[in-house]
Amino acid sequence: MIRSVQYKTGSSFAAPHVAGVLARLLSQHPNLKRPVAKALLHEIASPWESGPQIRD
Repeated sequence: MIRSVQYKTGSSFAAPHVAGVLARLLSQHPNLKRPVAKALLHEIASPWESGPQIRD
């Protein structure tokens, strides 16, 4: 049983999610141009409030 949850941040955590969203977008719109895809990603993105930063 999981007793706690940790939130981690950084590009190594975000990159696979962004790649997955982009892959799904391109699967539905294979002729989508790179600047349009980038603009769409920026439009749908939202900041994540992760709380206080912890250094290890």
